[in-house]
Amino acid sequence: MERPKAHMITLLSENLGYAEGWARYAEALAEEMGLYTTDFARINRRLWPAHGMVVDPGIHVMGWTREKAVNYLMGTGRFTLHEAESLVDRIVACPGQLTTYDTGAIEIFALREKAKKALGDRFDIRAFHDQILKYGPVTLPMLREIIDHWLAGVMSGLFVVFPLCVLSSVTNLKALLLSVPTLLKFGLALPLIAALLGIGVLFYMLKAWRKGYWTLCQRLHYTLVFVAALVFIWLLNFWNFLGWRF
Repeated sequence: MERPKAHMITLLSENLGYAEGWARYAEALAEEMGLYTTDFARINRRLWPAHGMVVDPGIHVMGWTREKAVNYLMGTGRFTLHEAESLVDRIVACPGQLTTYDTGAIEIFALREKAKKALGDRFDIRAFHDQILKYGPVTLPMLREIIDHWLAGVMSGLFVVFPLCVLSSVTNLKALLLSVPTLLKFGLALPLIAALLGIGVLFYMLKAWRKGYWTLCQRLHYTLVFVAALVFIWLLNFWNFLGWRF
């Protein structure tokens, strides 16, 4: 109902790394917002998932007995005997389930840091959350692809507008100069150089036209050089997106 255009598979299926990962991530957001007012609250939200990350592989990989798992939970705090036994039974019945919480949350945090690094001051956490939730319970590798495509689209948007900015800057040199620090911050030194070269070619075309010694071939040549420079700027989006800085 919330996503009427969503694919039926994403409406019927569930991925615990995504669902529980988002739950743990949301808990951390609440902590970042200052909604946990005591140390007990901040510690307690970490305790039982952390225990699950230990006990689950302990039972299913290391061969722990039920008694050893129960004793571990009780000995490391928070759990009564009944709670420890219930949690161990859950872990036995659902292998790997308790490892999905922090696995998913760690991946979402990693994607957030990647987006912050790529977008800098243009990073909007609300837009990032929209992308995380947009397609529902996808797998974590698919979620990474979604964020990668979103970042590529955001960075592409810069390059769709940028050639127009270059053209407008011919009559607004101040705007062009003010944009230089931002471009350098995003690792766009080469596109900036290409843009300046393109502007230089444009001025040279105007100068030649005023002197009246243009030929048709010259006009085509300089026009193609100018267009190629702008295309080169746009294509460098992919270099920037992949993290290649110059």
